[in-house]
Amino acid sequence: YNAFALPGGYIFIFNKLYNELKDDEDMLAAIIAHEIGHIAARHSIKKLQSSIGMNALILLGVFIADDKKSLADVDNALNTLMASYSREDEVMADKLSIRYVKEAKYNPVGVLKALMKLQEVYKKGPIRPYVEDKYRTHPYLSIRIAKAKEALYGKMDFKSYINMPNDSNR
Repeated sequence: YNAFALPGGYIFIFNKLYNELKDDEDMLAAIIAHEIGHIAARHSIKKLQSSIGMNALILLGVFIADDKKSLADVDNALNTLMASYSREDEVMADKLSIRYVKEAKYNPVGVLKALMKLQEVYKKGPIRPYVEDKYRTHPYLSIRIAKAKEALYGKMDFKSYINMPNDSNR
């Protein structure tokens, strides 16, 4: 259940996601608007630029590090930084999608409904192993839902607040 945007403005939606949302134009518009948000914010280009810089830092680490543990620590730190940027990009694209669907005269609650639909679909799937947050490229859906509620209504509800990690409650 995924969609993605490529540099140049191409948007792809996987069949499984499309089939889940095809009966609700507002939710489908939300997914497309989310990907347009990535394009408008130039997230793909920024990731490409960052990866070039990251590779340069890794090469520098290879020459400077005097043992494998130091090199692994540098690699871990850089990967954590890149994943953090990716999570911020997802929340930004969600917020932009709310603005874009409003402009296109769709119901912005479709963004929230699409995120909740994804959460519902994932709950039906197999239990996945816990992945420490610093290694995740996407925020948990509960965080994205809470941030979407905040963007839509100006506040989070109690359920959203208690499902947020401590460092995201701000």
